[in-house]
Amino acid sequence: MALVREVGLKLDGSVRNVAIDHDQQGNSYGTVQVENADGISDVSFNSRDTNAMGVAALTAGTPIAWVVRPYVVYGASKRNGAPYGFLKLNFVRDQLATVGSLD
Repeated sequence: MALVREVGLKLDGSVRNVAIDHDQQGNSYGTVQVENADGISDVSFNSRDTNAMGVAALTAGTPIAWVVRPYVVYGASKRNGAPYGFLKLNFVRDQLATVGSLD
């Protein structure tokens, strides 16, 4: 089986809310709630992109145009053993950073 990159999806809208979490090593991880005419979605950032994109400085109403990658998180609840699953959107890059690119 060939190794292929997973699909990236274009997402645009405006920032609704920003949350920053920290791990035990002090790394920051951002989650940005994005709103557009079709609804509201949370976009997760890794530590590097949280810092590089200045996620903590984003404010409500800021327009965004990002490429995100969907990821399904699933498992069984530790509390009651019930199965769960949800779709997560991971930040890939800013669309404006690649204007004119074929990638």
